[in-house]
Order: sequence, then C-alpha cells, then structure tokens
Amino acid sequence: MLVRSLATVILVLLGLAGCTTFRPLTDVNNQEKRGPKAEACAECHSAQHMEWQSSPHATAYTNPAFQKAFNDAGDNECLTCHAPIGIREDTPQARTFNLTSGVDCISCHYSLGKMHGPHPSSALFQPHPIEENDQFYLTNEFCGRCHNETVAEQPTEVPNSAKMPCLSCHAAPESRTPSQGSGVFSNALVAFEKEVPSHSHAIRLANLKSSAMAVKLVFSQQQNSLTLINDLPHNLPTGTYGDKAIDLQTQLFSGELELASQTMRFCDASHPLTPHQQKNVEITLQRTGVQPDTLLITLVRTDDGGGFREPVVLLRQRIILSSQ
Repeated sequence: MLVRSLATVILVLLGLAGCTTFRPLTDVNNQEKRGPKAEACAECHSAQHMEWQSSPHATAYTNPAFQKAFNDAGDNECLTCHAPIGIREDTPQARTFNLTSGVDCISCHYSLGKMHGPHPSSALFQPHPIEENDQFYLTNEFCGRCHNETVAEQPTEVPNSAKMPCLSCHAAPESRTPSQGSGVFSNALVAFEKEVPSHSHAIRLANLKSSAMAVKLVFSQQQNSLTLINDLPHNLPTGTYGDKAIDLQTQLFSGELELASQTMRFCDASHPLTPHQQKNVEITLQRTGVQPDTLLITLVRTDDGGGFREPVVLLRQRIILSSQ
C-alpha cells in the first residue's frame, strides 16, 4: 500500500513537471540527425556516464589516431563502429548526429524506440520505454558487433556456451542500482530500485584485471630462458587496426639497485600468440660483478597509433633468483 502511495506521488510529480522532458531520450531519427546526448542519460545514470567518460568508447571518434586515419580514408563506414547507432540490431549504422560522443549510450542501448539492458527493472516508474532482461548484453555477440575480429579468434572447438565472456576481463564487476538520481526529482524516480550485479562502463586496457591467470610466465634460471603461455581466449596482441605489439622488458636487481635491463619485441599483430600458444625466449642481460637477487619481467602492449596511444602494462612479475 505504501509503495502504491509513493508511486502515485511520483506520477503526480511527473504530471506537474511534464513528461515531455523524457521524450527526447528515445526520440531518435538518424535521417533527421536527431537523438539524445550522453549528458541527458547522465541525469539518471550518473555512475555509468562517469565511467564511460574515462573509456576509449567516449573518444572513439575524437581521438587523434582515429581522426587521422578517418581523414586519410575518407570512408564513413568507419563510423559504424566509431560513432554507431543500432549495435543491438543486426547491422550497426553510422550515426549522423552527436558524432563527438563516439560509442555512447544510444550506440549500444537504443533499439526500435526502446532503451535495452540486461537487468530486470525494479523502478516504480519508467521515464522512457525500456526492454529489460535483454541477455544479448551478456554475450560476446554484443562486443563482436564491432570487435568481430577479436571474437573470431576464439578457438572454434570451444562451444559458445563455454566461451569466456569479454566482460569477465574487460569490465570490472559492480553491484549497484541501474539508475542514480542527480537531483530531488530524479532521486525520487529511482529511490526504490534494487541493486543488481553489473559491470563498469570504464572499459580500458589499463583497468583490466590482473593478467596473471590469462598470460603465464615460466622462468628457468638454469637455462636462462623465459616461456610465455597465452591462455587468453584471443590472440596476443589483438585488434583490427594499428601496429599493435607486445614488448618484453626484463630487469635485474640487487636489492633496489638495477644492474641491467633489456627491452625486446616479443610478438606483434603480424606474428601474434594465438590462444594456448607458447613462446620461449632467452634472457641475455649483461651482468656485472654484483650478484642479482631479483628478475623483474614486464609485458607492455604498445600501439604506434601515430604516437597518440600510451603503452599499457599488461603484466608485471617479480622473480626471486637463487644464488649460484
């Protein structure tokens, strides 16, 4: 009874405020170059919006590396993944409006007049049409709309039901309400939502979980060799464009004193490590008269990207050496 009373109060407030303010949230017309900006969604989804702002999705159109490639190619097909609409549908289209938002809220969540998501709704009121419990967002097909080459690298002998979801590594788990108010009115709308298991929208390589379980390093001090095993479900490195590579950095220490260091190109996009493949390298550091006690191994993912992309540390492992 109390919930119904509260719902009635909220509906009255909506009537007083005028529900027309919510209509633009799903008023999307690509031909007429019309649709909501991400900032409009932030009114009730502030946490997701803040995370998205820090992700490469938010700068998919504006980042200098893409702008240079896009201007050189002069092909609007690039926008089907760098400023798309209709990812939920079979074939994403190039968006004609709000291009600087890159891959934004409506890119992934809007389809056929509704905003889609994987969770059930516990809100007392829906300010715009929604499609809840849409399990598409928990599948690799979702990411594969644009990252199809990476998804295709997964071993074919593994059934789809057993394949590791992209989100399990690339998006940190969260537990929160789907909506968060930003003012008195929006707080009233979402006040009774329940927390649900979800994922962060800050999808960046630098935010990846530890790669220690997916990329294994085995060092043989006796043979002075290092074996790297790729237990990722895709190639290392992976990605469609750019000269991506994995550099191996090795450093010898005695206490805090660095005795020697070396950086080598371990693998690249033209010669990647496929899933479950391993590669051996010899560690050839010039040693001094001081006995080393620690070997620090760092894997760094690089991308020429015209110099606009920062290297990302994928793995750092410290190995205690035995005295010889």
